[in-house]
Amino acid sequence: QASEAFIPSAVATEALVTFANSGLEQAWTEQDGTLLELAEAHGLSPDFACRSGQCGACKVPLLSGKVSYQSECVFPITDNEVLLCCAKPAPDDSALPTVSLGV
Repeated sequence: QASEAFIPSAVATEALVTFANSGLEQAWTEQDGTLLELAEAHGLSPDFACRSGQCGACKVPLLSGKVSYQSECVFPITDNEVLLCCAKPAPDDSALPTVSLGV
């Protein structure tokens, strides 16, 4: 049985990201990288290990919004979970997409 080929999904050019548990709301642009990199750049220390979507250590709840993955993350997640190490905000129908995470 052949597996489906991974196809990267669209990434927003900018977004507003809320780290709900810490109360941090931060603007995100493509230059900010992954959601893990954004969190670290603003003083948060979420769990992580592999930084490539293999281990699941950085899995957090997705409270609202959409995320995109540019590389295949093999650790299984549900639609309401995010792997911070390889996720970026995805575009939506608004001018400024918003993503809220349980971090």
